[in-house]
Amino acid sequence: MPRYPNRVRGKMTKTKPGTTLIIIAMLVGLLVQALPASAATMTLMSPIPTPDVTAASVYVMDTTSGIPLYSKNPDDRRAIGSMVKMMTALVTLKWVEDPDNALVTITDYDPVELGYTQMYLQVGDTLSVTQLLYGLMLPSGGDAANALCRYVGGIISGVTEHPGIACESFVGEMNKYAAELGLDNSRFTNPDGRDADNAYSSAQDVYLMTEAMMQNSKLMGIIQHPAYLIYSEGDPSLEYRADSTLAPYLGSAATGIPGVIGGKTGSEVQAGANASVIREVNGGQNRVIIVVMGSDLVYNDAGGIDVDTRWDDVRTIVSAMDSQFAWTNPADPGVIPGLSSELMVWDVQFENPPAIPVPTSGDAGIAYQMQVGALTKTGEPAGTLFLFFGTTPVGQLPLYQAEIASQ
Repeated sequence: MPRYPNRVRGKMTKTKPGTTLIIIAMLVGLLVQALPASAATMTLMSPIPTPDVTAASVYVMDTTSGIPLYSKNPDDRRAIGSMVKMMTALVTLKWVEDPDNALVTITDYDPVELGYTQMYLQVGDTLSVTQLLYGLMLPSGGDAANALCRYVGGIISGVTEHPGIACESFVGEMNKYAAELGLDNSRFTNPDGRDADNAYSSAQDVYLMTEAMMQNSKLMGIIQHPAYLIYSEGDPSLEYRADSTLAPYLGSAATGIPGVIGGKTGSEVQAGANASVIREVNGGQNRVIIVVMGSDLVYNDAGGIDVDTRWDDVRTIVSAMDSQFAWTNPADPGVIPGLSSELMVWDVQFENPPAIPVPTSGDAGIAYQMQVGALTKTGEPAGTLFLFFGTTPVGQLPLYQAEIASQ
C-alpha cells in the first residue's frame, strides 16, 4: 500500500459526531460510525445480545482490554445486598494503613441477629482489621461489617465513644468514595447491604467496585480463598472458621465454574440474588468481571432459600462467552481486517497490547477507527485506535510512534 507523501498526518476522524470515517472506508473497506466526542466517558455497552437469564441487570466486561461483552439494564438502580461489603472493605483499607496490626475490640454494637450471615464475633474479643476483612468478604459477616464501620468511622470522625455517630461517618465516606470511583448510580446507607430505603447501586457500578477491589492486592488475596481459619488476638485467643459464599463456584472446586477466581455475593428480599465474579480467560491473560443482579430468589418459611438462580445465570453467561468470543492479539494479521496495512501507512504501532475479545459469529464483526496526531519520537504516544462491534463503540487502545524508515 503506498504511503502518503511526506508522511503528513492528522486526525483521521471527523469533527462532528455521527458522521462516517470516509478515509478508512477507502483504505480498508470499513465504513463505521464516527465515535462521539463523549464516548470516552459514556457507558460502554456491547451489541452482542445478552444470554437469556433471570437476572434483571447484567454487566460483563473484559477488564483487561476494557471491552464489554454483555449488558442488560446496566444503569438500573437496584438493591444489591451484601455486595455493598466490597465498598466497606475499600473504605476500610483507604483509612487503615496497617490492617495487620490495627486491633479492634468487639462490642455489643457489632453482632447481628440470627438469619443474617456472620462470622460469629464474640463480644470482648480482639481481632485485627485484616482478620475482620476475612470475615467480611468470605462468609459475608454482617458483624464484621459493623465492627469495621464502628472502628474506621471512629478514625474518620474522631468520635469513638458513640458507635452510631462513628458509623454514620463511615457510611458518609462510602458515598464519598463511590463518587470518586465514578459510581453515578449508587447510594449506601449501611455497611452490610441489608435492604434499606433509598439504598441502591447498578450493575455497572458494581462492576466498578469489583474492579477497584481487584486492584487491591490484599482484597484479591482474601477473596480467592475458599475458606478461612483464624485465631483472634484476644486473650484467650478464639478460633473463627467459615467457608466463602463463593466456595462451591470457584474454578478450583469440583462444582466450580471454569476460570472463576473470586468475587462477592449478595442476597436480600428486595435485592434478589446477586453476584459479581472475577473470571480468568485466555489462559489467565485476561480477566472478565461478570455482574448479575436481581436473579430469582425465593425464601421459605424457615428462612432458608428454595430458589436461587444467580449461579445458573452466571453459568449461562460463561457458556455463551466461551462460544461467542475468541481472545486474540489485535496486532496479529487478519484479526482486524486491514489494520496491519493501516498502521504501516501512518507509522504507528501497538506496544504490548492486551488480547481483545473478538466476536466469532453474528452480525457484529469487529471494526475500527484511528485517530492519529502529529509525528513524534519513536515509542511515544501517537494516537488512539477506537474499536467497534459492528457500529457500536466498545473500547479503545493506545497507539505509539513507530520507527520511520528512511526514504
